[in-house]
Amino acid sequence: MNHPFSKEHVLGVVTDALSRVLGLRIEEIAAGSSLVEDLGAESLDFVELNAMLEKGFGLTLPSRSVLDHAGRITGEPERFYHPRTGLTEEGVALLAASPYRYLGLKPGTTTYEIFNTSTVGNLANICHEILCHLPQACPDCGGGQACVAATGRAACADCGAPLKPLRGDDVLEHWLQRHLAVDCTAGHR
Repeated sequence: MNHPFSKEHVLGVVTDALSRVLGLRIEEIAAGSSLVEDLGAESLDFVELNAMLEKGFGLTLPSRSVLDHAGRITGEPERFYHPRTGLTEEGVALLAASPYRYLGLKPGTTTYEIFNTSTVGNLANICHEILCHLPQACPDCGGGQACVAATGRAACADCGAPLKPLRGDDVLEHWLQRHLAVDCTAGHR
């Protein structure tokens, strides 16, 4: 099924939600702004923001990190992140290629630092990626075209039925299985 959400649209919705949750003007929020360090988001802000985005887009954000999923899939969690020494080179590359598209990380970065430097763009990227995973056909009428409904959610362009994308954790799992299979095939293990 087609993907009715542009990256710009998703970024706009995330920016608007942040503006409301944090009480900031939209002009104060840029894609490269760190949610914690630049915008001052706190733990309760994330709860409200996630709930607002999930309800607004009709999606479920991941509950586990890319690193957690990768460690579980490979059975080698320290391949990507070591509790004492932080991110490995492979972990940096994994996060840069991930649906979040984390940039500027270095080996040794801690999960605390990753969280604190996560940007508006990282959040918009994962929302957009999840919205790319709509069903192949409408479960109600079998139609293959999606649109953005007045609610802001994905809907079937033919019958108007709401379309639910894959859960965020499932999106990460699928991405990692493909990505890690490519890396293993290419001899990057």
